[in-house]
Amino acid sequence: MIRHERVCSLLRMFNADAPHPFEPYDAIVTVLWEADPHTIWLQGFHGKVGPRIIWQLHAWLVAAGITTVKAHRADGHLLPGGVLGADGVTTIDIAAITRRRRERTRST
Repeated sequence: MIRHERVCSLLRMFNADAPHPFEPYDAIVTVLWEADPHTIWLQGFHGKVGPRIIWQLHAWLVAAGITTVKAHRADGHLLPGGVLGADGVTTIDIAAITRRRRERTRST
């Protein structure tokens, strides 16, 4: 028997719609999966992350069934929608962001 445990993933993010296989990425982040398959940690963000990549990341999180994102961020480095806890952990409620985005889309 083999048990597969998803522990770590790497997301390379591109501004291009269909990047070539060896095209340099615009941003990269490591995903650490918690035992709860709906909670992840994002670590080691590097690169230029603009609104397009943020919304692509949001779409990936929703498609992957992620409901909670956690991260430790350096001073001055923010994650959109993140709430900084007393323990220094930034937490993002993905469902809340999805609801706000839908409400904003309906109102325009």
